[in-house]
Amino acid sequence: PLYSSAASDVYKRQHQYIGNSKYLFTYFVKHNPMTACYFVTDDRRGPHFISPKSEKADELINSARVVLVENDIPETLQPNGTLIQLHQGTPIMQLFLDSKEPHQNLNIYNYRARKYNKWTQQDYLIVDSEESKTYFESAFPSQKIDILPVGYPRNNYLLNRINDVGLHKRIFSEINIDPTKRVLLYAPTWKTNSSDDDIFPINEQLLKHYNVIYKGHVESKNDLVPEGVINPPNNIETQDLIIISDVVLTDYSSIIFDALTVDKKGCLYTPNHSQYVEERGVYQDVMDTLKPIWYTDAELLINDLITDSIPQLNNKYTNKNNQSFEYISKLISNQLK
Repeated sequence: PLYSSAASDVYKRQHQYIGNSKYLFTYFVKHNPMTACYFVTDDRRGPHFISPKSEKADELINSARVVLVENDIPETLQPNGTLIQLHQGTPIMQLFLDSKEPHQNLNIYNYRARKYNKWTQQDYLIVDSEESKTYFESAFPSQKIDILPVGYPRNNYLLNRINDVGLHKRIFSEINIDPTKRVLLYAPTWKTNSSDDDIFPINEQLLKHYNVIYKGHVESKNDLVPEGVINPPNNIETQDLIIISDVVLTDYSSIIFDALTVDKKGCLYTPNHSQYVEERGVYQDVMDTLKPIWYTDAELLINDLITDSIPQLNNKYTNKNNQSFEYISKLISNQLK
């Protein structure tokens, strides 16, 4: 029996040891020592890791009894085993068939047909909550895929480690956090046409009250990084930054639901919302559930951050009873019988 995981998408983070793939893999290997498990990545070395450059990588994935992927399947692969899609997160921005996706359709040859065909190969799709299922059913060909609202492994990790004092101390030490100030994690998503006014204006007054950690998308332009922020090293993952944060700020990223899952305060800053809706599209029903923490005015948001006036929000798209480690591991084991 063989379980192989290859995290990949259309951006630069192909085959990185991160996200849902990493957290599920770490759990599964620990609890299933007699199962041959491999992760395709160059980020780690050891008996469980295989470089995507290796001649064995494609053969391994194509012959595996179970294959887990996170987002798109590379076209070089033709998996014959059960294919489990872990995906990225609960969507605010419209996905695939629901979105115009102008950048992808313009720059990727035959984009829609190729992606559609990839998705029809998949057997299971993991989503975070029952309420989010409808968006995946709309956005992807789902006639033959079983959508399982069991929660994301990365949020299972958050729930398990949120009160880990040792982890807090280690991360604080690694990125030189001032313990006298609160921690604001600013993690905007990637946009096709980013401009200076998309970025939240972090001023001296805010920096007096917060350690501001900036975690940009891999495709974000470095020249848009705000001044005075903390740029964490790549070895510190986003989930650990959520754990040490008091407030998580984004625009359209699903990280907002990760933060709300573990009762962190969160907020959205979208100064050019109408432009983004026209270009990419959003799920308005999802945005409506975030209205109490949704800002388009920077001064108002800065004031609410400084005065600690961001409301604590419960959201129906979160899953605080996340048992994804156990559930997906059982699913994998059943496929290997």
